[in-house]
Amino acid sequence: LAAFGVAAFGIATAAGAQPDATAPGARPAPLDYAPGVTAANAASEASIRQLLAVTETRALLDRSAEQMEGVVGDAVAAALKDRPLQPPQRKILDDAMRQIVAVLRDELRWDRLEPMFLEIYRRTFTQAEVDGLLEFYATPAGQALVRKMPVVQDYSMQLMQAQMQSAMPRLQEIQRKLMTDLARSVEQP
Repeated sequence: LAAFGVAAFGIATAAGAQPDATAPGARPAPLDYAPGVTAANAASEASIRQLLAVTETRALLDRSAEQMEGVVGDAVAAALKDRPLQPPQRKILDDAMRQIVAVLRDELRWDRLEPMFLEIYRRTFTQAEVDGLLEFYATPAGQALVRKMPVVQDYSMQLMQAQMQSAMPRLQEIQRKLMTDLARSVEQP
């Protein structure tokens, strides 16, 4: 189960979580404007919402959240592959997995993410740029990009998982050393 904790921590860290970096619910400092973007020429909220809709950003994020659940499960399974679990341990692990998935689903809800996307896009794109993007997405090439982005996402996930498999032995060695070092540090006065 210690391996599960390390795997879960690793996943959270890989996802960008910073342990104890901020209080729960705390917001990061406001973003700076990207080069060339000012409050005067930043894209409007309405045009950003239109861009997010036409690019099907919400659907892509929903798919990403579903895939992340699989990645979490795969990481835990890899971390525990050589450790048979007794039924009580399996129940504890399954309960923890359900809790992790519930937290991920809660944190990755569109109503939580949309305000962040609006702010990111507002501080990154000018109105002229968003207008140009909306024109592009109205073209056949733009629509092809939207339709095929889930395929790109699926292929990317498959290739990333394969890439991570080659890193697994090294990551597991780091994990073993971490657990050994932690155990030794408790034993020493």
